[in-house]
Order: sequence, then C-alpha cells, then structure tokens
Amino acid sequence: MFALYKSAVRAKRADTPDNDGYEVAELLLKKGVSHLYKHEFIRAKATFETALQIWKKISDVDSMPISASTYCLGVAYYYLGDYSHARLLFEECRRILSKLFGEDCQNVATTFCWLGRQHEKLNDPNTALERYLLALQILKKEKASADYHVVILLLHAIGKMYQHEEVNLLEMSLKCFVQEIGVIHSKLDEDEYSTLRLLADAYFKAGMLYKVMEDIEEAIEHLSKALEYTKQCSDGESHRLATITDALGMLYASKEEYTEAKKYYSSAYSIYEKVSRNHPITSDCVFRLSKVLEILESELTLDFYKESLRVHRINVEEDDARAAEILFCLGRVCLETGRCRDAVKYFEEVRCVLIRAVYISV
Repeated sequence: MFALYKSAVRAKRADTPDNDGYEVAELLLKKGVSHLYKHEFIRAKATFETALQIWKKISDVDSMPISASTYCLGVAYYYLGDYSHARLLFEECRRILSKLFGEDCQNVATTFCWLGRQHEKLNDPNTALERYLLALQILKKEKASADYHVVILLLHAIGKMYQHEEVNLLEMSLKCFVQEIGVIHSKLDEDEYSTLRLLADAYFKAGMLYKVMEDIEEAIEHLSKALEYTKQCSDGESHRLATITDALGMLYASKEEYTEAKKYYSSAYSIYEKVSRNHPITSDCVFRLSKVLEILESELTLDFYKESLRVHRINVEEDDARAAEILFCLGRVCLETGRCRDAVKYFEEVRCVLIRAVYISV
C-alpha cells in the first residue's frame, strides 16, 4: 500500500510546480504512521485526518494519496476500538483502489482483510468470513507476488470464523489450519521467532479441532508439535503450555495410557498452580489427574481430590453436581483404603447435595 502510494505522490509532485501541500500531507502521513508504531492512536487519528483534508483539497477525488490516508485513518480507528467508523473508512479505501487498479489488486485484498477484522469485532462472523475469503481469492490469483505473511494471516482468520458458533463448519476450519501449517513450513524462515509463534498457534488450533472431532492420533501429533513450538517461543509458565499439556493428558487417558496421561496432567497442573491456582480450570485439571492417580493406585490420590474440591468450592456459592462428583470420589478412595469413617462423611455430603438439588428442581 505505502510503496504504491509513494510512487503516486512522486508523480503528482513532478507534475505540480507548487508542491508545498504535497510535502506537508506526505510528512503528516509519515508522522501518523510513527504515532501508530508508538501506540499513540489518538495522535495518529488526528494527524491522518489533517493529512486527508489536505489531500482532498489538492488531489483528485479518487486518488492513491486519498486512499492511503483513508486506509491509515481506518487503522487508527480500529486500534481506538471504533470498528463501525473504521469499517466505513476501509470500504471507501476499497472503492477507490478498485476504481484505480481493479478488483484483483493486492491492496484491495489487504483492505478486504481489514474489513474482515472490523466485521469480526462487530460480531458479524458471516460477513467477516466473506471478506476474508475475498481477500484470499485475490491473493491466490497473484501467487508469484503474494505476501505470504498476509496469506497465513487470512488462513488463520478464516479458520477461526469457520469455528464460530454461527458458522460452525469445523472440517473447513481444520482444513484452513492444516493449509496454514503447510504454507508456513514452505514459505517462512522457521528460525525466526515470529514464525515459531505462528506454527505454535496453527498446530494448537488444528490439534484441538482433531481432539473435538475425536481423531486421537492426529490430535496427539499436532498438539505435540504445538507443545514443541510453544516451548521455543514462550516461558515455561504460559497458560497456553498448560492448556496443551492438559489436552494431551486427556488424549492419552482416552487411550488408557495412564502413565503418559499422568505425566502431562502433572505438567499442566504445575503451571496452573503458578498462574491461576484458584481458577476453575485448575480444579478440573487436578480432578482429571486424581482419577488417573486413582487408577494407578497412587498414595497421592486422596490429596489431589481434596485439592480439586478446595479450588472448586472457592468458585461456587454452594456445592453443586461437580462438588458431589468429587466428594463421591473421595468417599470411594477412603472406602477402598480402609478409611471408613471418612468415607461415610463424604458420602453423607454427597447425599445432602443431591437432596438439595432435588428440592430446588421441585
């Protein structure tokens, strides 16, 4: 976008004896971009608005400088959270670019990409998906000169939109993430940190979809790759690492490979304990770990069930069905290990929870 804009400005300035207005507008645009990089979005907006007003006075109505200023102003409004205003600006930018260069211009594709973001933020997933697909369609026609970073961004965004509950096309979503992985491996430098992050996220998204679709082996393969790449581009206590290892624990437990499941659940819990110790997700992870420990007849089983119950009770006003489930497991373990009085106590608590639930439902 900016390379095309600069060449257009140079041509205009060469044809115009008095080019002070062009110089001022160009400097303002550069200054606005600088504000964007510094996250000074209010200043960026004001600067782009001034530049746009100057261009409207000295340039053709549908010109590249006006398109570039409109585009930049749309970016500023996006980062300020005014997605409706940003959408209108990107629509105007797309109109001008299409008139100047045709619908298959790569800058039009970039604008469609931004339009998809606005509709995504405005909770309009179907229109967002349509815009993203239009952008990808244009870039596929221009493979020789396509910016593959944009292609990867689009495949990821389209995959997310297919996952949205209003769209809910999981197989199409999976296809996008798998294709994204292939493009990253073939077109980007895997030694770069940014590439590692892209690979980690794409493998994670694909792995979790395989898990939902109950393709256990593919899920394990992709989540193991996600774990490998995530470890390379994040610290050892990231929430994503915990999520991946927790999911791998579930997958190995479903295969009845309990020693492997224990390894991954333990890793997930050690992270959850540090980053979100009293969160419901931590209770769930500890509960799954406890069930595996029980199968493996570990002496630590009772302690982990108790920890799961402790965390769960922090997050609910009174005992519910999950609390009753944990209490029942505690009672069962106590009974099996000869702690009969404790078993009776836990089973009595389960009975009270169930009676209250029946009473409330009536």
